[in-house]
Amino acid sequence: MRLLSLLCNETHWSVLNRTAGDDGGNWYLNDCFNNLVIVWPIYVLLTILSSLLTGWISGIRHTGVPFDQSLRRLMRFRAAIVCLILLIVSADSLVTTLHSTLTTAVYMSTTVQITAIFIHLFSLISCLNSHYRPKSKSVCIAFDVTVILIIFVNVNQIYTFVVKDLHTYHQLVCYTIVLILWIIYLALNVLSSQKLMTNEDERVLIDRNDQISSLSITCDTIDNQLINEEMVDIISKLTLQWVSPLMKRGIEKKISSHNDLFRLPNDLKSKNVSQKFETIFELNPLSDITTNDNDNNVVIVRQKSRSLIKSLLKCYGFELLGVGFLKFFSDLFSFAGPLLLNRVVQYLESGDHDSYDGFYYSLVLFLCSLLSSMAISLFNFYINNITLKIRSSILTSIYSKIFIVRSNTLDSRFSTGEVLNFASTDTDRVVNFCPSLLQFISLPIQLSVTLYLLYVQLGLAFVTGVVFAIVLIPINRCICNKIAELSTKMMDWKDKRIKLMSEILMGIRVIKMHAWEPLFRQRVIHLREQELKYLKGRKYLDAFCVYFWATTPVLISSLVFGTFVLLNGQLTAPVVFTSLALLSMLIMPLNAFPWVLNGLMESWVSIKRLQKLFDLDPLDLNQHYNHPIADSNFKVQAMGATFASSDSSRKRDISYRFVLGPIDFTLTTGMFVGVIGKVGSGKSQLLTALLGEVQRITGKLGINKSDFDAGVGIVTQEPWIQNTTFMENILFGKPYDAQRYNAVLDACALIDDINTFTDGDLTEIGDRGVTLSGGQKARISLARAVYQNFDIYFIDDPFASVDMHVAKVIYNKCILGLLGDKTKIVCTHHQNYLMKADLILKLDSGQVMASGLPQDIITTGKMKKLSKDEEKPFEEQMNATNIDNEFEFRIKEEEREEGVVKFAVYLTYMRSVGPYLSALVLISIGLMQASKSASDCWLAFWTSNNTDMSSKSSINYLIIFICIAVLNSVLTLIRSFVFAYSGVMAALRLHSSLLKKIFTARIVFFDVTAFGRIINRFSTDVFNIDDNLPFNLNIFLSQLFSLLASIVITVYGLPWIALMIIPLSVPYYYIQRYYRWTSRELKRLSAVSLSPIYTQLDETLQGLITIRAYANINRFMREMYLKLDINNKIQYSTAAVQQWLNLRLQILGAIVSSGVALLAVSLHFWSEQIVDSGLVGLALVYSLSVTGLLNGAVQSFTQTEMEMVSVERVMQYIDNIECEEDNVDNGSIDNDEDNNDNVDNRRVVVDNNWPNNSIVRFSNVSMRYRPDLKRALNKVSFSTKPFEKIGIVGRTGSGKSSLFQVLFRLVNVEEGNITIDGIDISTISLNNLRSKLFIIPQDPFLFSGTIRDNLDPQNKYLDNEIWHSLRECHLESLVLSLGGLSANISERGRDLSCGQRQLLCLVRALLSKTTILCMDEATANIDSITEQLIQQTLTTVFSSATVLFVAHKIESVLNSNRIIVMDSSSIVEMDEPENLLRDESSAFYALYHR
Repeated sequence: MRLLSLLCNETHWSVLNRTAGDDGGNWYLNDCFNNLVIVWPIYVLLTILSSLLTGWISGIRHTGVPFDQSLRRLMRFRAAIVCLILLIVSADSLVTTLHSTLTTAVYMSTTVQITAIFIHLFSLISCLNSHYRPKSKSVCIAFDVTVILIIFVNVNQIYTFVVKDLHTYHQLVCYTIVLILWIIYLALNVLSSQKLMTNEDERVLIDRNDQISSLSITCDTIDNQLINEEMVDIISKLTLQWVSPLMKRGIEKKISSHNDLFRLPNDLKSKNVSQKFETIFELNPLSDITTNDNDNNVVIVRQKSRSLIKSLLKCYGFELLGVGFLKFFSDLFSFAGPLLLNRVVQYLESGDHDSYDGFYYSLVLFLCSLLSSMAISLFNFYINNITLKIRSSILTSIYSKIFIVRSNTLDSRFSTGEVLNFASTDTDRVVNFCPSLLQFISLPIQLSVTLYLLYVQLGLAFVTGVVFAIVLIPINRCICNKIAELSTKMMDWKDKRIKLMSEILMGIRVIKMHAWEPLFRQRVIHLREQELKYLKGRKYLDAFCVYFWATTPVLISSLVFGTFVLLNGQLTAPVVFTSLALLSMLIMPLNAFPWVLNGLMESWVSIKRLQKLFDLDPLDLNQHYNHPIADSNFKVQAMGATFASSDSSRKRDISYRFVLGPIDFTLTTGMFVGVIGKVGSGKSQLLTALLGEVQRITGKLGINKSDFDAGVGIVTQEPWIQNTTFMENILFGKPYDAQRYNAVLDACALIDDINTFTDGDLTEIGDRGVTLSGGQKARISLARAVYQNFDIYFIDDPFASVDMHVAKVIYNKCILGLLGDKTKIVCTHHQNYLMKADLILKLDSGQVMASGLPQDIITTGKMKKLSKDEEKPFEEQMNATNIDNEFEFRIKEEEREEGVVKFAVYLTYMRSVGPYLSALVLISIGLMQASKSASDCWLAFWTSNNTDMSSKSSINYLIIFICIAVLNSVLTLIRSFVFAYSGVMAALRLHSSLLKKIFTARIVFFDVTAFGRIINRFSTDVFNIDDNLPFNLNIFLSQLFSLLASIVITVYGLPWIALMIIPLSVPYYYIQRYYRWTSRELKRLSAVSLSPIYTQLDETLQGLITIRAYANINRFMREMYLKLDINNKIQYSTAAVQQWLNLRLQILGAIVSSGVALLAVSLHFWSEQIVDSGLVGLALVYSLSVTGLLNGAVQSFTQTEMEMVSVERVMQYIDNIECEEDNVDNGSIDNDEDNNDNVDNRRVVVDNNWPNNSIVRFSNVSMRYRPDLKRALNKVSFSTKPFEKIGIVGRTGSGKSSLFQVLFRLVNVEEGNITIDGIDISTISLNNLRSKLFIIPQDPFLFSGTIRDNLDPQNKYLDNEIWHSLRECHLESLVLSLGGLSANISERGRDLSCGQRQLLCLVRALLSKTTILCMDEATANIDSITEQLIQQTLTTVFSSATVLFVAHKIESVLNSNRIIVMDSSSIVEMDEPENLLRDESSAFYALYHR
């Protein structure tokens, strides 16, 4: 009976009750019996069945039958109905709890009911996401029976309501709606059951899949990956217990790669996501795009486009809506805290020591906190999954879009840096659109409910707080609009900075040789200053947001309580502390609103930026090839075809003015066509035009479709090399065929080169082939094309970068050998290799000037026809088998620290902020939190001493309270701006140090470090340091100080709670320790996994023509899918461990808050201690915040630690990169100034006229690139005479380029020394030395900008001097046609031919008036006539200079004063060319006459 009394407040048990009435009344079920015997068991049964269903779903991944569309729609309707039921029941229960005194049985039955419906909803969602349905109807039948029983319960509730004549009509409405929904749900459930397993064929399929299931289990035991949430039961899903095995691996330090993490769910795999999104994107209706023509002030409709944002919403809108319900449930249950706090404080103030109500309130408080914690944890986890899908959709769409756009169209609109920014920063911002959108919908609801509850507590006094909040809305909106505007401008400058850094990294070797580091560093600093200008604006506006966020609770509480007192309201503990809790809930949506709007604005800005990429016209091959070829013997046909690269949005582009054609020819099977012409005549553009890369304007063009679909072997003039092994570059996705592979290596003269590598053809080739010479890159590119065994080949000057012997081998064994029966077009300046062509096309200014047989077109002169067996191979003369490769480097694995982020990293960040500024930040945050807590303590003191309720007394209390609020406001403002300024200073100093370190790094660093890794530091890591790290650090410090204040005040208000907090600190410590160990490794893996994505994107942009021509798009898409899946797996695991922590810490917080309530109630119930309701109310308010603060402190600290990994990665470069000798100390955080002046003091000072005689002397010089490699130069000795022209020849890898490496001190000598005019160059500062020399590299380096900027980067010469040099190099007409010196050149000069770029570099040399000129194959891509003119110019202009000329074409060095022949890293002979040619035993004689 005592138990019955405790549960139902009844003294005896009864089943039926009867209402009073003249007619004897109506019978109805006793409430206690109904709740304990009927409601409880039925909903427990629903819980059990739902759990079994979820577990069953996990087991039928391989044994179920896939959903059809109709069944899937039914499941969605069922899930939606259960959502509505849960919402209505929860809202009704909450309202009833607040306005009625209920029995324990009712509390418990209501809790069970809500929990059961919630779990059932979760099971339906799991079933819907599983893509499979159970193989038995028994589960569905059991659910049907259970739903029928639930309908009976609801009918009984309505009947009881009517016969008892209750007046809570809202309950009658709720009961009726829920009953209708359950009946509809039953009908849908029966309909679903009829569709399940209706024929025997499906059962056979299931039995077959049962066998597959057993095999998959075996695979799981072999694979080291962990199972994800798809394969676990509902309890594990709700509690995230399935994440624990990963946490265990983290603490055991067993996480070293993505294979140690969870398997990626099927619906998160990037291929599946991409296919789904592309389908929806293509179904999206087309809309016109309008652009403004600024010249004519008209609007032009360019093309049709599909909206990216509409496609994203259509694809993921329903999933967002489903996840949004979890957010709604969490918000709903969170309102129980303040309201139950009110009940507890009222109970403590009452004199009733026998009531159990306080215990009920404590229990319900814990249950509501628990349900809210589970809902928000699941919401965060699933919203992260949706963001991963959106991220994969955008990245794969960007990648696939690149493949369907002409390369020149892409180059003309976007730089490489901009595309990389699209894939990194812009994609991340669009991904944030989803959580921001849900918050945007959720915040107004939270605001409305909070305002209503405040009205219940304070009456009309709450209006002042609302007015203040309304005033804040336009202010916050203005701030958000301004932030969005500044973000757009900041991103534009960031794009320019990344673009410039990309160009710098690509041309770093040339920049160092020209001593242009200060110039380009200053350009980056200028762009960075502009970027920081807008970053500062954003940060200071963010500071206002932080100010409003932190000070608004105190200001609003001052206004509200002040108004309440002035309206003669009585401030009691229940009113004050319930209102404080509600005000805290009010402030969250008010202050979050600008952040949410800011996130939406930034997302919108990025969406519009991305839309520009998706708006590019696709390459329509059906339109380009408008002449179908039916005869298989015909390969390519062009009839009056003209081509032009035009883009109305880029009228000043160089390619806009160049028209190619008309072209007329027909290629049949096995035909050999040669294309000749001057530099810039259109040879290379002809090949790309035939592939569709240049738009056809008129005429007809056709290509054999079967051959084109199989692939066309394009070999570009600028070789495209992947960052992989030698072999993989050649195989290029094809299966390994040893016989053909060896034949290709032999035909492309690569066998000797491979033998020089330590690892042979398994040697890693550096980024863009930096570890290879120009000739090696060209031959690998040729070998890749030949190995593919296509029927059609377009080859662009394969002989330009190789010596005469290698060129002969390529011609005989490759062009005439392996490709002898192939259809091929060969463009070249080496006309003697076209004598066996079937057709010659001679181009000039884009037009075909002549066509015919070789003997009719080519002026033979001294050119002689080559044969395969003229004489013995040159390598026998040169001992080529002993050649050592000049550049052999192995690309290092990207560095990844392990364990905790070292304290030194935090100290580095503090040093970058500044020690005094760091201390000021901590002091200001501490004072701000102290003043905020003081205001709350003053309220507790006020309500505890309210015996004198005179107006004067209340005003005194109020004045002090307002003074504290004003002090808090001032301290908060100071704290906000101090922190914003500190973040900007850290960003400035860290980037500056990183930039200095990169510019002063030894050249070997760039040879062994992939481009994507370096650019990742300057893009993602710098962005994290600029934005994410200060943001998260700000949150962490605020959460930390708030948590400490909450614990102190809670213990002060109720000291006995310390007995609970101290034991709870043990699990808290271990939980956060488990989490931090795992999350750190995941963050590091995530950072490392991003670089391959960006590297592949960059490689694809460089090799787009090759990939598309080789029909390898699908393979590259698969590789991108794989790399994205690796990163998604890491992000998925990261989200899982974050919510694992979130749930457990929130449970600890719920225990603390309910423990405070329970302890206060217990002390009151047993009258053990007089409880101060004011202090207890204050303790309860702060304990309620402990739930969020415990999680927030660890989450924000972990997030801060994860963002600190970016500082750690930047510091890896700042601390570990080996600098050049003159820059040993550069890059230090504490050393903002260069130390070149100090270095110069230790160096020999040379005058401005040095060198006078330009005598270069090598004395026994030996050099190796790394200690473990063979010597690249071995005891090289020679000396030039004053103003002598020296030609240098030799096989690839013989050491020719290494002479320039040591002369410019890019690599230090191991033995010997080099002098210029008698001065040892090692005693001269690098800047002085390199500025006195000049080099024209084999790979010409041009950067985006005007022609004048490229020719005279340092702005040292007058325009007439530049025009004179242009005339000397025969470029005046070209520059005039382009628009003069102010004409813009695109990134890397892609709008110009390779020969034109080399000539522009030659103009630089003429302007420099150097006395020592080094030329490394400077005329390799120039036709013979132009080269003869250039040679005459060099002879005239540099008559008073020493010229060192490396060449493969013998004719280029015949007019030299002396010639050096190199072999095996040594000088074989050095003499005048006439003497060498007279000596038949000389190596040069054999080279010339073979």
